[in-house]
Amino acid sequence: MTVISLDKYNKSHKKNPIYKELWFQITIPVVLILLILGYFFLLSPGLSLKNNYDKAKSALTLLNYYKSKKDLSGIETQIPTLKTSLSNMRSEIGTLGYMNYIPILNNYYSLGYNLIYSGYYAIEGFSDVESGINNIAPLFGYTTSESKKAYSTTGKQKIYDIVKSLPQISPLLKKAYPDFSKANSYIQKVNIAYVPSSINKKYNISGLKKTFAGVITALPTIYNSTSVLESILGVPNPEKYLLMFENSGEIRPTGGFMTAFGFVNFNNGNLGSISAENIYNIANVIHYKPVAPRPLYVYNGTYYWALRDANTSPDVPESVSNIYKFYNSINNAPQIDGVIFIDTWFVDQLINAVGGITMPSVYGNNLVLTGSNANYYMEYMAEKSGLPQQERKDFISIMMHELISKVFHSTGNQVFKVLNVMINNLNQKQVLLYFNNPKAENLVTQYGWGGTIPKSNKYDYLQVVEANLAGAKDNYFMGETVNVNIQKVATGYEQSVSVTWVNPAVYDDWLVGPYLSWVRMYTPQGSKLVSMSGTNGFTQDYLNTTVNKTVFGNHITIKPRLSKYDPPAKGTLTYTYMLPKNISLSKLIFQKEAGIKGEWLNVRYGSFYKSIYITSNTTINL
Repeated sequence: MTVISLDKYNKSHKKNPIYKELWFQITIPVVLILLILGYFFLLSPGLSLKNNYDKAKSALTLLNYYKSKKDLSGIETQIPTLKTSLSNMRSEIGTLGYMNYIPILNNYYSLGYNLIYSGYYAIEGFSDVESGINNIAPLFGYTTSESKKAYSTTGKQKIYDIVKSLPQISPLLKKAYPDFSKANSYIQKVNIAYVPSSINKKYNISGLKKTFAGVITALPTIYNSTSVLESILGVPNPEKYLLMFENSGEIRPTGGFMTAFGFVNFNNGNLGSISAENIYNIANVIHYKPVAPRPLYVYNGTYYWALRDANTSPDVPESVSNIYKFYNSINNAPQIDGVIFIDTWFVDQLINAVGGITMPSVYGNNLVLTGSNANYYMEYMAEKSGLPQQERKDFISIMMHELISKVFHSTGNQVFKVLNVMINNLNQKQVLLYFNNPKAENLVTQYGWGGTIPKSNKYDYLQVVEANLAGAKDNYFMGETVNVNIQKVATGYEQSVSVTWVNPAVYDDWLVGPYLSWVRMYTPQGSKLVSMSGTNGFTQDYLNTTVNKTVFGNHITIKPRLSKYDPPAKGTLTYTYMLPKNISLSKLIFQKEAGIKGEWLNVRYGSFYKSIYITSNTTINL
């Protein structure tokens, strides 16, 4: 084949017209082919994509307008246009697939691809549940084509109305779940770093990722468990639950020191009475008074075991069993159908969600509690206020009564904020549930909302359990890191777990003091203790047959930071043990202790290393 040089052509074309003719015979077809290819693979799909993007953008703008007006019928008018535009955009972006292999462009192509597909499947899912949404939309302040007036009901009434509609909504949610699941899978692939700030601000892509993840978690619970949810909410038989309010500044295995208790009632989906009072008020009517477990006796100076200290196990069913022994010894105690544990961090977020609460005038007209000051005032009123003893003891119970009342009288968007706080705190174990109904309890266990320790010992397992027994509230300020190191030794696999606590707060002989904590590690059944360091108490090494776990325990003391000029207080405790030979090291199941907002987990196994901030139960593939 003869190759024609452009240089040669430039030098000789005037002398030899054959070159000129041959050049145009080759160039013109090539240019035409490139133009045709460019039209079909770039210009045409690009123009069509832009056209459909403009249509979708216009529909979204109107949809957001109707959303701001809470007009569901208006929103529905934009769905067909949006659905058609997104469907066309799916085809067009597929034609541009080659861009996924071009450096730099591939990031933006992937962004557009995932957003288009996520939006398409979200609209598909919405279409499946549209008829059901029309039935309940007025409850959340929306007008519809059938109802031109939104219902101005409270959160309390909404619970009742939503429960009534569950049997009709659940089948539609089940039908829509595959589409919502696909939408979630695509939105989670979106790299926020490549989303233009204007788009992220306008459509809140970051928030959408969290919303979709929450929806995918909640939907199966709703459509698979309608009858169970109805039963929990008192349909058809009334239900009464014991509420345990826990102070996470004084960490205990189920979330904190149980400082107050109360009851909540549901009858046929309708929220009934709510009560709350100081836990010390009930001490004199409890007849069950066994000797306290040894750590409580040694480290807390308590000879008799009391209801307020009954949550010694991180396994909620086991702690509830202890609580029931105390509760059932009360003469004529009301029958209860379960226990709900609520910790400090949940209360803080709930106060924020309802915009703060104002305490009765006895505590001062200007005492408005917020998520950032509630912990301080709880402690101040109890120990520093100088108020009469009964008023000091009742502060938390009155606060909870005011908060619960405001929660269930919330309206509009505030209801969504409250629901979001509840779901997040269930996942993060700041709220723990236990139901006497086996089906309801199985549901709670399935979604990790009950603090149940898995009995299986197929994989490596770890839960670090602290119990602050000294009364200071250091856990408000404490940071915690757990380091796990697994290595092969001559006789098998050795696991070393070091926990380091850092407290930046300065000693005040009130909220901050020496950190005195009883620390246990729940490990696979059959683990053998090799050594421990950093401890200053008696060693525990036993098999917990209730949860099939070997437990190692001891005590740690961390001296406080005496002034702002000193480095933060710090302490480390290390347990080393041999893992049983029958477990698989393909994964580590780490169960977060309730009441801890979050902690760093660093895992090393041979060449494998992972560092992750834990806010909920986590499984790490090794």
